[in-house]
Amino acid sequence: MDKKKAVKALLTFVLFLSGCAVPSKRTAGREEFPLFENRKDAIFSPGGSIEEGAAAYSPDGFFYAGELEPRGEGMVGIFNAGSGELLLSIRAQEVKNDLKGIAWSPDGSVLAVMYHGGKPAGIVFYDSMTGERLRHLEISAAYHFMAFGRENHTLWLSKPGNGLKKINLRNTGFSQYSGANLPWINYGWDVGRNPWGAEHGGFASERERLDEDLSFLSINGARLVRVFIFCDIRSGILFDEEGVPLRFDDFAYADFQALLDGAQKAGVLLIPVLFDYTIADGVKAENDTPVGEFPMLFTDLEKKEGLLKIFTRFFRRFASHPSIFAWDIINEPEHITGAGEKDVVAFVEDFVKVLRENAPEAGITLGALNRKNLGRWINAGFDIYQFHYFDAFEPIVPLDFPAVRLGLDKPVIAGELESTDIPGKLTTLWENGYSGGLFWGLNDGGFREKAGLFRAWISVH
Repeated sequence: MDKKKAVKALLTFVLFLSGCAVPSKRTAGREEFPLFENRKDAIFSPGGSIEEGAAAYSPDGFFYAGELEPRGEGMVGIFNAGSGELLLSIRAQEVKNDLKGIAWSPDGSVLAVMYHGGKPAGIVFYDSMTGERLRHLEISAAYHFMAFGRENHTLWLSKPGNGLKKINLRNTGFSQYSGANLPWINYGWDVGRNPWGAEHGGFASERERLDEDLSFLSINGARLVRVFIFCDIRSGILFDEEGVPLRFDDFAYADFQALLDGAQKAGVLLIPVLFDYTIADGVKAENDTPVGEFPMLFTDLEKKEGLLKIFTRFFRRFASHPSIFAWDIINEPEHITGAGEKDVVAFVEDFVKVLRENAPEAGITLGALNRKNLGRWINAGFDIYQFHYFDAFEPIVPLDFPAVRLGLDKPVIAGELESTDIPGKLTTLWENGYSGGLFWGLNDGGFREKAGLFRAWISVH
């Protein structure tokens, strides 16, 4: 036996006698699971520090993570496992400190790094593609073993010879109230005929594209998907010569059913947005092309009652579908210029009443322009309050504001969030007691390119 092997054998024997041997298999739930034994996806520090050159390999084996030289400087790197090329450097400490552990999440999207003391102390979770910080977790003891369980939100810790600690990182319902806005494939005619007489392009004719979009959102951790339906009514509803709504067109029901089928297949829940503020914003044409503009549905009682009548049948058929989380009556009504506030409020309250009469268990919400507008709807009978936030709002309506100070009696979510600094926005909402957040948007906004960050953050919350 050479000198190096002899030293290693002696160290192993000493650790065993002192109770510092690697913990063996333990029961995790009802299954036998090797928590720390033969783990290639994590490195430990049973002797007080990790071994020089130790590497934790990603579950697919394509990458590895380890401490960067010089040791003790608080730097961690992610490398290409084939070439050894450094791909990403993470400053895990603001001060010099001794690394105690690294672990990859089961899906490879998250890297957990553990230190005792230092700044920050405890465990920090990073997005493995960008190095962005996802979460900081303080720990109450000097653990030397750290590894994920079978899912990203389960973490196991141990001190040498001193049992196990299981941490459920998902201890709120925040992930279940979070996701993205689809929000459409074709604005205003995903549900209904082509408004300009060309070939039908609604959801029923775009099933493959719809399924791909919903599947993409599901795979990337979105549980709620907000989808615009009738928008400015440029399609979907037929009117008589006097402008009274008569019925839905021949495509509307099939298109909406296709959306429900797609959501059920992908395993996501929907927030269908019935109308957009463009229904009465004073815009009758875009680039000389006529679009929907129906302020009379707010101001003319006969026309509004005609609309409510055809939606009564629509709600009886669809409102209680298991893939619908909540109905959003109208998006950002604050932008409506063709009707006064009193008429807009009455319009919303009438739709709430029709929903309650035909689907008492259905959830109801409304996409308020910003947080300050929520008080306007406190008596509307919603099940969930919803406000929107874009970066330009920050100086006037900052995102960092405690939900409890709103004084509302139902959950509050951010229904539209600009897809910048996704981890920071989610963390701000989570720490301030909001129930979730939906980013804008998959097909109109930057969420598609940032979805991996969303998935990583959600997976450890």
